[in-house]
Amino acid sequence: MDHIKFYIKIASTSLLRWLALSGIGLVLSIIGIAVGLMLLGNNTEVGYHGVRAGNMAGVFLGILTLFQDDPWPALLLVCSFMLVAIYILLASRISLGFVLFQLSKNSIFPIIGDKVSSLLNAIIVKQPGLAQTLNSVSSLRDRLINSANMDSTLNKVQRKVIFFGLKKCRLDDIDFQQPNLDLPALISNKVVQALQEAARPSYWPLLVVVVAHTTLLVLALAFERG
Repeated sequence: MDHIKFYIKIASTSLLRWLALSGIGLVLSIIGIAVGLMLLGNNTEVGYHGVRAGNMAGVFLGILTLFQDDPWPALLLVCSFMLVAIYILLASRISLGFVLFQLSKNSIFPIIGDKVSSLLNAIIVKQPGLAQTLNSVSSLRDRLINSANMDSTLNKVQRKVIFFGLKKCRLDDIDFQQPNLDLPALISNKVVQALQEAARPSYWPLLVVVVAHTTLLVLALAFERG
C-alpha cells in the first residue's frame, strides 16, 4: 500500500476537495462584498457620501457611519472580506482530515510511525545520548522536522502528515532522563496516536460559517435603507 500511486490519488482528491470547499466560500464572499458595496452605493443619506466618493478615507469614514446608522450592509461587507481567510483555513483542515482518514482507513499510520522512528534513530546515531542533552520539547520537534525535510525517501503527503503529527502530539509529559528510554518508539507512538485522533474530518464548522454568512446576507438585503 506504500506506493506512490496511492499517495498521488489521496493528494489529488484532497486538492479537489480543498478547491471545491474554498470555492464555495470564495463565491459566497464575492456575493457578500458585491451586495455590501451595492447597498452602500444605493444609500442616499448624508453620512454615506464618503463611500460613494470612492477614495479610501471616504470609504473608511462612510463604513464607520454605516455601522452606526445601518449596520447590516457594513457588517456584511467587512465579514465577507474577513471570511475569505476563514473559508480557506477550514477547507485546509477538512482536506487534511480527509487525508488522515484515508491513511487510517488503509492502515498507513503504522508506516508513518516507522518513518518517524527511523528519523529519530538516524538523529540518535549521529548524537548518542540525545534524550539526556535535549533542552526542550520544541528542540526535539525542530530536529525531527528538519530531518523530515531533508529525507528524500518521504513524499509530500508523508512529510505533511509527519509535520502535523509532530505538532499535535504531546511530548511535554516525557521524562527524558528516564533510564533505558526507547525514545524512537515512544515518539512514533505519540505521533500515530495524534494522527488517529485527528482522522475525523468534520464539515460542521464550515457549515456553521456558511449558514451565518448567508443569514447575514439575507439580513443586509432585508433591512436595506436605500
